[in-house]
Amino acid sequence: MLKKLTVDHGITLVPMYLVEDPELSATALGVIAFLCYAIPHNLPLSVSTITSRFGMKERKWRHVSAELRAKGILSSKRTNKGIELMFTI
Repeated sequence: MLKKLTVDHGITLVPMYLVEDPELSATALGVIAFLCYAIPHNLPLSVSTITSRFGMKERKWRHVSAELRAKGILSSKRTNKGIELMFTI
């Protein structure tokens, strides 16, 4: 028997080339999925937002951010207000 699929909270699409990338950890993929949702919905994005959402300590964030930088997903620049994160998916 088939059941009808219902979606109550929307769908977030993640590019398959990222999902299939063996160099990305499960945590990095989770962050990417979060970004795919957060960016179009104009949610505030910062290191503290991401690390608290995923329960990451600083060491884990350094590892995940290095993965994202290596794939060209994350870049940053220093501004007069601090460090600005830029995400490209």
